[in-house]
Amino acid sequence: MKIRLANSEDFDALNDMAKKFYDHGNFSKMGWNYSEESFRQLVDVMIADPDLAVIFMAEEDGEPAASIGGFLSPWLLDLEQKQLTESWFWVHEEFRTSGIAKKLIKRFISYGKQVGVVNVHMISLNNDYQKALNRFYTGMGFSELETTFRLEV
Repeated sequence: MKIRLANSEDFDALNDMAKKFYDHGNFSKMGWNYSEESFRQLVDVMIADPDLAVIFMAEEDGEPAASIGGFLSPWLLDLEQKQLTESWFWVHEEFRTSGIAKKLIKRFISYGKQVGVVNVHMISLNNDYQKALNRFYTGMGFSELETTFRLEV
């Protein structure tokens, strides 16, 4: 298994994972669309600006297995304190019991430490997998922070 920074040549694999993430999260039922063009623009920005964002790709035998992407931002009440917030995290189904998820998150956390963040945030959607993800994240040392509410307008 290899974990590395993503590059523009990874777009097709990242796009495939993003589509699966979109379907898996039932985002269409919430009225959110998926635009490949918009995702490409986002990935290009994230790859181009390491002060803004990071994307890691995990490969098994040279094949894409998982990815994680997140943004760096200051904390609300102290601009000197940076945080790294996951925007997506996807592991292909056939790799979900391989340990690749933990290794990928550990690399994400390590990157955060390297760039001076004080907090790393992972997000869990309210769906059939939420309880399992909560156990997974707390097992890695994360603590539950908040519940987010959404209103479609």
